[in-house]
Parts: sequence; C-alpha cells; structure tokens
Amino acid sequence: MIDSENVSTHRKIIETYYLIKRKEATNRKELADILDTSEKTIGNYIKKLKEDWEVDIKFDYTLNQYHVEDEGLFYQLRGTKLLQEEDIHMILSALNKIQDFTPEKINYIRGRLLSLFPGKEMDVLRKSFYRELGSIKPNNTIESNIQVINSAIIEKKKIEFLYLKASTEKLPYEKRVVSPYYLAEDFGKYYVISKKDNDHEFRNYRIDRMSQVKKLEENAVLDQDFNAEKYLKQTWYMNSGKKTKVKVKFNIDAYQVVTERHMQVGKVIEKDEDSFIYEFIANGTKGIMIWILGFGNKAEVLEPWELREEIKNIAEKMLGVYK
Repeated sequence: MIDSENVSTHRKIIETYYLIKRKEATNRKELADILDTSEKTIGNYIKKLKEDWEVDIKFDYTLNQYHVEDEGLFYQLRGTKLLQEEDIHMILSALNKIQDFTPEKINYIRGRLLSLFPGKEMDVLRKSFYRELGSIKPNNTIESNIQVINSAIIEKKKIEFLYLKASTEKLPYEKRVVSPYYLAEDFGKYYVISKKDNDHEFRNYRIDRMSQVKKLEENAVLDQDFNAEKYLKQTWYMNSGKKTKVKVKFNIDAYQVVTERHMQVGKVIEKDEDSFIYEFIANGTKGIMIWILGFGNKAEVLEPWELREEIKNIAEKMLGVYK
C-alpha cells in the first residue's frame, strides 16, 4: 500500500523546488507560509532537493533569498516527453464525447496539455485540435483570468475586475476589489472564492463573467481559519451567502440519496418508518432551495422560516401555472 503521508512529503519537496525556481517564494518563511509547514521542515526539503534530486540551490544572504544554480534531475525530467501527440488527441477526443465536460473546461485542459510541448510543435498541434474538436473555440479570456487569479492567490494579493451581474440592469458591470482565496469548478464553470474587506460572507464569482482582471500590489486580507474543503461542502451550486442552519423533513424513500450527498455535511436528527429530519449548514439558501425543490412533495423545509415561505410561494405559483 502507498504511504499517503510519504507521497504528500515528496509532493511538497517538488513544490518547494518550483516555487524557488519561479521566484514565487524565495526564503524559508515565504515557502513555509505557502506550503503550510514550518521553516525547519523547509530546510529539510531543500536538503532533500540537494541530496536526492542533485539540485544546486544557493542562498543569497544579501537579498535574503534562495535561487537555483543547477536544476539537477529536474533538467532531465523537463526534457522527457511524458505524453505523445497521439495521447493528447485521444484524451481530448474522449473528453469531447462526455456531456459533463463543457467547451470551456475542455479548452482549459487542452491549453495545459499543449503547454507541455515546444512552441512550434504546440502551434501545429493547436491547429489540428481545432479541426478535431469542431465547434469548440478557445476562450483565452477565461484561461488568462485563471492565470492572473492563481498568481494573486499564491502571492496573497488582491485582485480588481469588472463583474457582469446576472440581473438585467442599465449598468450591468460592477467594479470589484477582493481578496481571492481559492479556485473552484462546478458544472463546467470556474469560480473564484473571495472576500471583500469588512464583509462577513465569502462570495463566489464566475470567472467567465469577469473582465479586465488585474492583480494589485495591495496585500490580500485573508481569514487564516478559512478551510476550502469545508466551505465547498456547505456550498450548493456555487451560490454564496450567510451560513444558515437548515432542517428538512424528507420522505423515507429519499434517505439514501440525501445521506450520500457529497457536497455537504449533515446529520439525521429524527427518523421513523415514514420520514426523517435532516439538519445541515448551507452557505446561503439560493442553492439549497434549488436542490430541495427537486424532491417535490417528498421534502418539507422546517427551518429557517424564510426559506420555508419562499418555497411555499414558489409551489403556489407553480400550481397556478398548471391549473
């Protein structure tokens, strides 16, 4: 069996190399902050890079930073082509036939795969992929936005952008300045989880609605207790909002579907032969409302009262449509 802890350590050793090589982090404190470990552990990682990977890493005491003098075994890996052209054709052809993969997602994966090849070879492959994938067009805006946002997350900087609102207004775009935390994907759309200064709730911005994205020099204001995995488990269809405790009474037929749901963590607080009551935390109620409505008359919201009333009003309007 593979030792997961050992795999994680090797991954962080490799990340340490690339962070120094790309000058994204150049001293022990910066590396420790990004990799969420101690400065002493970073010292051990660098020792491993020198001994096991034959990397020549020097420390400049004047500039207080590490730099790579010789890439060692990483140079040999860089010259090794792990994928051939036909492999990438096969991968993209398969993705194109899967309905869950949208054109935006395929184009993002395509871009990352093409980056493994030299310039001229990449240009030839790009043209052949356009013919093979037919109507799928590259979305350079989404790819470039993701790169800028990811860079800001690594460097802990704020970002500025214009955001296209979902509602129809005279001024559909609104300028936003936020501290980005995490990139996420849901149903083929990419999002950045972020927070504005003095806001209590996180917001999820769809990257395809963002334009003129810029990384600012201003440092991000970050909540050190933020846990992306926990946040996403409590987020429904990437709708954001205030943390809300929700109680729903379900028909017993829905027990397996509800309790196996992977996007949130909840608990059964009551159960009998006909029904059960499920309690959980959701970030806002817009996303959870969509999910609950999908159960029809097999789900009844008990709390909060506002969500119960909103679903009740929707049900009454739907009944009016079908009269």
